[in-house]
Amino acid sequence: MPRTARHKQGRVLTLDERVEAQERFLTVFAKSGIILQGAAAAGVDRSTVSEWRRSDLDFARRYDIAEADANDVIRQEIHRRGVTGWTETTHVETTDSNGDTKSETRKVRKFSDAMLKLIAGSRMAEYRDRLDVTSNEQTLGAFRDIERISRDADRSSEACDLLAEIANVGLDAGGLGVDREQG
Repeated sequence: MPRTARHKQGRVLTLDERVEAQERFLTVFAKSGIILQGAAAAGVDRSTVSEWRRSDLDFARRYDIAEADANDVIRQEIHRRGVTGWTETTHVETTDSNGDTKSETRKVRKFSDAMLKLIAGSRMAEYRDRLDVTSNEQTLGAFRDIERISRDADRSSEACDLLAEIANVGLDAGGLGVDREQG
């Protein structure tokens, strides 16, 4: 059974209050992705949310779902800005040949190249930023393994082992791998 949460003012929440506060938090967090905003809506401190995640498996599961929803809100906005675009209204003053000034309202469709690049990079390898590293085969192989493993959360201990292995290999001024143990 999870510990009883404390209200922001230090008052202990009843079970019903905790359930209601968790629902308020999850609803706001799923829409905003901001923990502090959700905690404020729930009337609890950020540390209370952390405690709920540690001690209440059902809340932790629902938190993960709300976080995925929040990530989708962000993805949707990135897509809107990069692919769908938005309309901006501009006011233009023009002067005709008689010297009369007219005020015109124009609608312009805008797009964000940066957001489109994010989408392309997340879906297509050829649009991802690349780091060109010249090193020995052992280091390059380890970096490839880490990239592959980083996509699989269940293999994080293997990634830690590879990082420790890389820590023993430095780069000399020419970018060639130098085994620190061998000098």
